[in-house]
Amino acid sequence: MVLVLLSPSKTQDFHSDVRLPSGVGPTGPRTLESARRVMGAVRALPRAELHRRLKLTAGLVEDVDRAIEAWSGRGGRPAAFAYTGETYRGVAIRSLADGALAAAGRQIRILSALYGVLRPLDRIEPYRLDFSVSLRVGQTRSLYEFWREQVTAHLADDVRETGALAVVNLASGEFARAVDATALGVPVITPEFRQRERGTLKGVTVFSKQARGAMARWIVTTGVQRPDELARFAEEGYSLLTDARQPGALIFAREAGCSGRSG
Repeated sequence: MVLVLLSPSKTQDFHSDVRLPSGVGPTGPRTLESARRVMGAVRALPRAELHRRLKLTAGLVEDVDRAIEAWSGRGGRPAAFAYTGETYRGVAIRSLADGALAAAGRQIRILSALYGVLRPLDRIEPYRLDFSVSLRVGQTRSLYEFWREQVTAHLADDVRETGALAVVNLASGEFARAVDATALGVPVITPEFRQRERGTLKGVTVFSKQARGAMARWIVTTGVQRPDELARFAEEGYSLLTDARQPGALIFAREAGCSGRSG
């Protein structure tokens, strides 16, 4: 099998119903005590300075302040159901069959500046924090420095425990930097997605996010076991552009304006 990395999303939903299969329940984040330390550092900042570092618009200030005050490290909802950004529209977790949802739990990991690394059913509470935010936690000078060793260790454990043959990095560059890829013990493959328009290939952020989610969904619904199988990805009109044997890189392209799901 392969292990899949995703970024979180700023947009989150904590109101819609979450229905899990019988006998399946939410799990607790494995790095909760470290998350408490991060939240402590967030709360220690003067509120105006925090707003500046988070680059909040006036319309977000009240919601973010409320989330910071309410965060307890207890409760919340499963991460893959709470995140609602473009990547998670592609994953469409609510429509996964029970078997695919179980596969997602085994194979998908979500990188987070607050929680470090999450499994899809790990409970989270509302928050807003990116790795790019300047924040010292204890003696560390950045969120990258605080999290990198912990996140990498958990992912390396996941690789060993699942027998993963590769890690498929579908996270953004900002979040992928939180992982020491050389310490995972298996190849790390980073698919890229391009739009073809008038003979030119372009990367479009919103479409790349959607494609990352679509690939994650495809991996858990089709039972991809080996890295070379990734070359078969053909959802949303994409097809492989580069040789699948090129180490660490796969580039998929589609015609601009194409958004149909295949298979």
